[in-house]
Amino acid sequence: MSEAIKRQIAADIAAFKPQIKISSPIHAAALFKATLSEHPELLAYVSGYSSSVSPISGMCVRMSYCNTDVPLSSVFTVRSRDEIEDIIHRSISSFLSSVIIVAPKGVDVASVYSEFSVAYNGFYSNLVEQSYQSWTMESYGYTFFRLNFKYRIGKVKLIMMEREMKREIDRLKKILFCEGMRPETKAYIAHNYLARSVEYWLKENPDPLELSYRQSAYGALINKKCVCQGYSEAFKRLLDSQGIENYVLCGKVKGSAVHHAWNAVTFNGSDFYHVDVTWDSQGGGLSSHRYFCKTDAEMLPTRIWSRRPGVVCNSKTNIATIAKEDIFRNKDRYTRAGVDKKYF
Repeated sequence: MSEAIKRQIAADIAAFKPQIKISSPIHAAALFKATLSEHPELLAYVSGYSSSVSPISGMCVRMSYCNTDVPLSSVFTVRSRDEIEDIIHRSISSFLSSVIIVAPKGVDVASVYSEFSVAYNGFYSNLVEQSYQSWTMESYGYTFFRLNFKYRIGKVKLIMMEREMKREIDRLKKILFCEGMRPETKAYIAHNYLARSVEYWLKENPDPLELSYRQSAYGALINKKCVCQGYSEAFKRLLDSQGIENYVLCGKVKGSAVHHAWNAVTFNGSDFYHVDVTWDSQGGGLSSHRYFCKTDAEMLPTRIWSRRPGVVCNSKTNIATIAKEDIFRNKDRYTRAGVDKKYF
């Protein structure tokens, strides 16, 4: 019964219900607090509550809410500094206007945010303003940070861009992938397509919109010219369309102040590999596989990066060879299915 009541309380808070009724008065207050302790992300919405208990009708909790414009998918509970930086990167890359980070006391979100703002100043050219507010719930032991982002491209334009990209991804899916193709082969072909079709573009004195486009998947997929962020965001979207787990990694070129972005991908949920489409793009429709599915040790000589929790790249499996052998065995079937062989 207790677990069922806690699930009901959590669902009611997530739905911003102004009154939560708990049928049994026995231990109801303790169950309510236990629910919030187990789901600290819900505390981001609770600005206050009061309760009354009746031996007949049970407990009634009257709720008041805040931050109701932030969806639950944009509320993150963290345990480490690396998680915080990863969330900020992903939020800006996805054009989120607000995210809430829930941290236990002792995890200093404010310092990570401050260091991020200095280190990545100018890296996200579409970001024109950022700010944060924080508050603490002492009785639960959590601090909450709401990060707000404002972008050069407005919401209406972003929606239009998303529609264009969805149409383009739907088109590309038909010429890059087919049913029965190995996920390793899909990643290999997506890498080849972007490395050979997209121009690395670092125009001097670009206008504000050009700056924003070149660091986005839109620049890679629609304009066919971008910088590293655009390659990595586009690669992510293509793999996402095939259900292949992958992440964008952000870091720096070793020995310089140059920021860089690339991807980590897994084909089995545990073994990850680095993929840097940007550094494999050679221009003129040419590409290499020097940075396709590499280990941490192989990437360390050239770069440093923010470590994403659970993403460790140490498998020595040669994914490029697996993909090439799959294409060799199934080339005719893949081309009959509509896959463009120039990306094999």
